[in-house]
Amino acid sequence: MEGKRWSKRSWAASVLAGLLLLLLAGGAGAAIALRYFDDHGGPAAVGGGSVTERVAAAGLPSLVIIVVTQRPRQEDGETVQDVTLGSGIIIDGRGFVVTNEHVVRDAARIIVTLADGRKMRGTLVSDDRPFTDLAVVRLEGGGPFSALSLGDSDALHLGQTLVMVGNSLKYFPASVTTGVVSGLHRDWAQDDIVMEDMLQTDAAVNHGNSGGALLTERGELVGLVTKVVDQTELGQPVQGIALAISSRTIRDVAEAMIERGSKPRPALGLVHADVSPDLAAANGFLPVQAAFVRSVASGSPAERGGLRPDDLILSMGGITLTEERPYNNVLMRLPIGRAAPVEVVRGRARITVTVIPEAR
Repeated sequence: MEGKRWSKRSWAASVLAGLLLLLLAGGAGAAIALRYFDDHGGPAAVGGGSVTERVAAAGLPSLVIIVVTQRPRQEDGETVQDVTLGSGIIIDGRGFVVTNEHVVRDAARIIVTLADGRKMRGTLVSDDRPFTDLAVVRLEGGGPFSALSLGDSDALHLGQTLVMVGNSLKYFPASVTTGVVSGLHRDWAQDDIVMEDMLQTDAAVNHGNSGGALLTERGELVGLVTKVVDQTELGQPVQGIALAISSRTIRDVAEAMIERGSKPRPALGLVHADVSPDLAAANGFLPVQAAFVRSVASGSPAERGGLRPDDLILSMGGITLTEERPYNNVLMRLPIGRAAPVEVVRGRARITVTVIPEAR
């Protein structure tokens, strides 16, 4: 798209119109004036097109293509080795890329292609499974690297414009779509956790966009695309609902991985299964949300604290397990190295044991 051509006379007229809006409406006029300048090719357009074009131009140099060759596995007696593709965003000029954990899961080899065409190996620094769908990869090659700055997802408001940059399928790298903030602080159940503090957008998101960026009109990263909701629990089709990890979560988790090698998380050393109230009642227990202890590792905090296989965990650290906050959501709220009470049902009795979570 070409920008409009501007004469000195038309530029002056636009400036006067904008100043008049400022005088007439104060702060509200400022917002209107900025839109006027953009819509009529003022300073923004002279600098290189629309707001969306400028945001895309700022974000695309930090977008990378991640191709993962997974570890070989046995399936139906045959050796299978899948190759998957996703997106990532450079968030540190030293060559650190943030992406989805599910993009790099089971990776035997990671090849990263930068926006300028350079290809280099990537090394997984750490991932945050199962607590968030975040991972950090370090580029094993020389710079320079164009890094995106993190914005403030808590400052977003409903209806605010967002620009998504990501790689769609294997055919359309560096794709750009637009949408709005459709929801804030969303929760979404996935695997053994309810993902918290997610951004909802109606920007078009497709396969390969996982790990792509949601950008504000200032070109700041406020969300990392992770999930498309395409149907209801009953299988009815859904359109225009995509979820992204908020920049608040990215800042907390990814920056710890970059600076310390991992995000410290509490661990008890047990294998569990989430139990719904209906399932608990069907097995003769009280109709409550709980976690069934399948096994306890030898020498683990769980064993030292007195937890046993077949225990049914009702609460930890004074936080009751619910469908909205199952075991892993409660676990990640427990302070590492500090004693926490755990209420369990053992047989027909309710008892309380004390565990001291370790860093995993």
